[in-house]
Amino acid sequence: MNKEYIVRDNNSRLILIFTGWGMDTCPFRSLEKTGYDILIVYNYTGYSEGGDEEAVLADMISGYSETVLFGWSFGVRVASSFLKRYRKCLPLTRTVAINGTTSHIHDHRGIPVAIFNGTLSGLSENTLRKFHRRMFTDSDGYSQFIAHAPERTFNSLLEELRMFGNLPSLYDTDIWDIAVISENDRIFPAANQRNAWNMNKTIVLKDSPHFPDMQAMLDRFVVDKQLVAAKFSNVAATYTTHASVQAIVAQKLWNHTSRFIPYIKNSPVEVLEIGVGSGTLTQTYASVLPEYRLTLWDIANMPLPDCVPSTTKMECCDAETAISSIDNGSIDLLMSASTMQWFHSVPRFIENLPKILSPGGIAAMALYGIHTYREIENVTGRSLSYPSLGMLEDAARKSGLKILHSAEEEKTERFQSVSHLLKHLKLTGVNALGGDKSAQASAIKLMRSYPVLPDGSAPLTYHPLYLILQKNHE
Repeated sequence: MNKEYIVRDNNSRLILIFTGWGMDTCPFRSLEKTGYDILIVYNYTGYSEGGDEEAVLADMISGYSETVLFGWSFGVRVASSFLKRYRKCLPLTRTVAINGTTSHIHDHRGIPVAIFNGTLSGLSENTLRKFHRRMFTDSDGYSQFIAHAPERTFNSLLEELRMFGNLPSLYDTDIWDIAVISENDRIFPAANQRNAWNMNKTIVLKDSPHFPDMQAMLDRFVVDKQLVAAKFSNVAATYTTHASVQAIVAQKLWNHTSRFIPYIKNSPVEVLEIGVGSGTLTQTYASVLPEYRLTLWDIANMPLPDCVPSTTKMECCDAETAISSIDNGSIDLLMSASTMQWFHSVPRFIENLPKILSPGGIAAMALYGIHTYREIENVTGRSLSYPSLGMLEDAARKSGLKILHSAEEEKTERFQSVSHLLKHLKLTGVNALGGDKSAQASAIKLMRSYPVLPDGSAPLTYHPLYLILQKNHE
């Protein structure tokens, strides 16, 4: 099992990619993501589950503050073994399976047995070329791959394929946060992939082949947290004025939460708010809670809101990783509004809540779901990886948390024109266009193709999710 960095800039965050059969780093060398080192795993010839190679890999990533793990094709199967052993002791914040399954060779949940056996028995230079061509749906994608083709010997490919043939299937899919399925996959049948995964966690790419645009996968599923912090720092003065939907969502979250405050064993003393921003949620409860100690977290350096007690602690941190530093059972009330959609994995965050909540403690959160900004995604193909409410409810149940309230809705804002809409996104810092080189091209696409209404106005959809959870009294 080879392990090679293609980006190593002493970043505190890591992208770890388990590639598929027959690969090396050549097809992936152009990948990049600001703030992240990138480590490629390939060539599983001689691989042994639970062996020293997995331990070495775990040691390599243990020093990062967080790791986003991708598995692609047969790499999903090897990554699954690694995750089963190490996911609870490593700083993993998101795991994404792309066009592969944990049951890698299976008639209904993987590559059908007869097709795999035929590939193995008939493998030749000619059939290998045909296999590579089938990984793509167009000649451009195939040509780009061939220009940076893996530099592996034929014998190493044959031995690696035999290893996969001897590797047993796994059936634990809970170790993965997201499963990406390409409708046009001609290697792993899309129908078999659907059979293999819990549909709450699947994302279907309609026009994508088996070997998708991997840079697009990184742009979609890896959050540039440095950019997020910079955006919200820059719009601190304009956010409150322009974020009208977020204000409504914050007020609604508190209205629901306040009904359950009496359920807490003791009046909430230790209160933590995640993503305080300019204080939109804070001001809804600051004057109505009884005596309490308040801690406010934000990924950006934000000023302390005027409405809070003088004893309030303000910390600039990444809540997704900082939660591990909280003392067990120390938080009576955790709240967050319009923030957690920026997390890599809200379900994984929910899994950690029973550790930090006090007996009877409550976690109340509002974030945005899969239909948010669908107009932008339909035009540009760019989006955050928004969660579904079902995914969050599943995580809560598995964590033993009681669901006190669960709801979702859609809200549509209308702007005078597309240019007014883009200005709104800039003034609130919440746009899904990112900060990479293609963001400008996406903005041009929006100006040309946005679905305006007959009166020329531009609608924008929000999909708020509300979830209030409680730890059992002990």
